[in-house]
Amino acid sequence: MKWYPILFLPICVAALPAAAGLAPGHEAGQAPASVLDLGLPAGALGTLFDDGVPDTARAGHAVESDFFPGFVGELPEDGDQPDVDGAPTWPIHARVGSQKLAYSSLIHSDLDRPGAVARLDMGPAVQVRGFGASAQEVSGFDALLGTSHADYRINGVIVEQRLDIPGADQGRLTGGWLSGVASSDDVDLRSGRAWSLAGDAAWAANRLLLRMEYAGSELDPMRANPGKGRAAGSGQAYRARLDLQSAGSAPGSWRVGSEFSSVSAQFGSLANPGLVADRELAKAFAIADLGEWDVDLQWDQRRANPRNEPGRAAIEEQHTRLALTWAAEDSGPFDLLGRPSCTLRAGVKQSRDRQTTAAAAQTMSLSLQTEFARPQWLWGVRTGARQGPGAIDAPVALGVETFAVDLYGKTLAEHAPPLSPVLSWERKRDLASGTWARRVRAGLTSSSFELRHDVRADFDVGYQHRMRSDGSIDQHAARLSAKLRWLLQRPSSAYNGLALEFAGRYIAGGDAGTAFGDDFKVMLSLSSVGLTDM
Repeated sequence: MKWYPILFLPICVAALPAAAGLAPGHEAGQAPASVLDLGLPAGALGTLFDDGVPDTARAGHAVESDFFPGFVGELPEDGDQPDVDGAPTWPIHARVGSQKLAYSSLIHSDLDRPGAVARLDMGPAVQVRGFGASAQEVSGFDALLGTSHADYRINGVIVEQRLDIPGADQGRLTGGWLSGVASSDDVDLRSGRAWSLAGDAAWAANRLLLRMEYAGSELDPMRANPGKGRAAGSGQAYRARLDLQSAGSAPGSWRVGSEFSSVSAQFGSLANPGLVADRELAKAFAIADLGEWDVDLQWDQRRANPRNEPGRAAIEEQHTRLALTWAAEDSGPFDLLGRPSCTLRAGVKQSRDRQTTAAAAQTMSLSLQTEFARPQWLWGVRTGARQGPGAIDAPVALGVETFAVDLYGKTLAEHAPPLSPVLSWERKRDLASGTWARRVRAGLTSSSFELRHDVRADFDVGYQHRMRSDGSIDQHAARLSAKLRWLLQRPSSAYNGLALEFAGRYIAGGDAGTAFGDDFKVMLSLSSVGLTDM
């Protein structure tokens, strides 16, 4: 893989403070990182570009953008750069260690990964970043490589330019390019390149937000298992989003918006393997906060194989959802029960294959959730009904009708074990044959809690009974699992800790009137622990 020489110098120099035991620049949850800040005279940049310097990106404070969900970045700060002997300087910041790049786009998902990053501030409006990073056992490579997990190495460059748009509160143009290679079991499987150009703008006191992005990619052929993974070639993707929200002084806040995105079948980036290709998405939403009442209305349409190419399914789905929530400001007459809240949810989903003349399959759902909360605990009741395609035993599927009731709770007290009991009942009925299937389930789970200093535990106990009206199923099952973790050595910014863990699971069950079977599993493990695992 080619590492561009412009990024080599900051990375090498950035590693020196760590080797000398100087400022680690470590943040909570990250491995130790080396940090370098330089003030480079602008006139010396020509020499810097001629000599070369490596691939890294910024590790500064990430600011989540309202322009697009999941987009993280930062605008250059205002103000002149300091001078050196009367000449303006362009500061360079570099870091080596485990960190996030603070860059999310169609070609890059922001993960905490080990690597080297560097940032060059070319005045108050332009920022250039380079990066080199790697990640191991990353999931989501099924489509690109034909394997569920893979390791990859990437390097690239990002340029951000602040824009002065007439009438706009702020604007920014961001371009990114990256190259990478993915491997599995130490065998390089595929390499590729991807690039992206995105623009953000805000108007009306930052109430109207617009983001647009275009991306392209080139994937090389698979070096192993050529029949698997996405085909080689060039692909493209784009998306746009528009948001409008109420002013802060409005008595009831609201927000409306729409989004459209399209990803071609050949598009793929090794730094964003989870992006679904060969899809189009259009959606609109409206959210309102009216004091004790909240309204959330959403509509979306997803199209697979939008070009209707033969040999691939061309499924189109439309989904409309409405959620209406009422939450009391105080307990009122329900003081003994807790502060009440109710949520009514309704949804309609239609799905059809555009390559056939079959009618669209429709799914309708309706649920009501009532909850009572106190500082020490909460409990609630959730009921739901659903009618959709499927069958239990009918040869011709006309649909299945489902009704369910859940009674649940949770402890919230600071020093109490975090327990979550649940009791649920569910009944399904085949609309063609009339056969029904029923399930009753009871359980008690706990999230991790402290038994004593440096010793934590969690457990899960459950029972389930399943039966059918025709007598073909009458099953009972019980489950018990527990985990005990002893922290032998606490981690620090300089080294990982050490933990001893004991885990066990026991399951018993079978059909009524026959012999019951059981199985169990016990495991003792010793593992390293980082700050993010605490």
